Amino acid sequence: EECLAMFPWEQAVMRQRNQVTGEVTKTEIESNRQDCTFPGLRTGIARLDEALERARHQLAIADPGAYLTCNWYSDSMAHIAPHRHDFWSAILSLGAPRVFLIDGQPVLLHEGDLLVFGTQNHSVPRLRDVEGGRISVCIF
Repeated sequence: EECLAMFPWEQAVMRQRNQVTGEVTKTEIESNRQDCTFPGLRTGIARLDEALERARHQLAIADPGAYLTCNWYSDSMAHIAPHRHDFWSAILSLGAPRVFLIDGQPVLLHEGDLLVFGTQNHSVPRLRDVEGGRISVCIF
């Protein structure tokens, strides 16, 4: 709840990738979730920052350009479409359990789970009967 109250949430918009250049740009199309970004691996919330520091150490993240993108999925209809990144990602899950798909395979993420994956296609699908919201803290 502290993250939900204190993060600088904004309406998320869809992004698109130019298949020739690989460049990703934002569109004007609103998503059904909110997001925010933090430069570096700190949010200003002590308990979360401690967990992120443990993850940085365990995953040997030395990139000074590493950053966080956080997504707020308020209910079962909030989702993110299948997409992929050109680099590895780690996702720290906060809040209600939600299914995360990696190359179409479901992974049930619970409060405090840390999932590390490569360039696989991934998404958070719409699901019925999910109670409560979820925040994903994505380390890039």
